[in-house]
Amino acid sequence: MSQKQGWEFPIASVHMQFAIEEEDEFTDEYEDMKQGAGDPGKDYMVLRQQGETQGEHIKKLEETVQYLISKLNSMEATARSGN
Repeated sequence: MSQKQGWEFPIASVHMQFAIEEEDEFTDEYEDMKQGAGDPGKDYMVLRQQGETQGEHIKKLEETVQYLISKLNSMEATARSGN
């Protein structure tokens, strides 16, 4: 059991690192797309892509938070049963 607990937070850290890398990648792409700003069609496409990417990031963060909550609840239940 203690081995599993040692892996819980590093896994969450990997999830967060992945989200940060995705955000950095999106920022780079957004800056590239902004070069064509001023054209309403391109502006719309940039905003649409930005919204989709942000939605994906939010979903990944929600999954990470739910994972952490379930692990904390599990740890709390284990601690209570041991007392």
